[in-house]
Amino acid sequence: MRHLMAFIAFAAVGLCLDSCAGAIWDGAFPLQVDLVGSGGHSIVAVAARSFASKDEIEHELAHPDCPESRLEEIRWGADQSFEVRVRCSGTKSMMSRRELSYFQHRFLLVRVEYADGARRVLSLAIPDGRVTRHLTAQIR
Repeated sequence: MRHLMAFIAFAAVGLCLDSCAGAIWDGAFPLQVDLVGSGGHSIVAVAARSFASKDEIEHELAHPDCPESRLEEIRWGADQSFEVRVRCSGTKSMMSRRELSYFQHRFLLVRVEYADGARRVLSLAIPDGRVTRHLTAQIR
């Protein structure tokens, strides 16, 4: 009986410790983005950035010249995909290193500029980076 009680106590402590955050990490993953269907218009420039929420996108659209919220210019080549770094973070358990929480930016704002001077802004949902790191954006 004494051994059983010791085992139960040890297991309880182990489960408790495994629920405690042992590592907090911050990082980013590469998201490959394809733009398709430009409607015959020639794209000359692309800028993009990931955002955590729709509120951040609304702020960017309302204040495009704000220094801390500028879109990043992308090296653009016709019919080529481009890469954007998507911020992510999470916590892992102290004992088993299993994932306790995960967060990533969920939205991508893309500005497309055409040869005729027209612009188009797209707000896209970013897929879960643990599942896929590719996004295809339809331009209409």
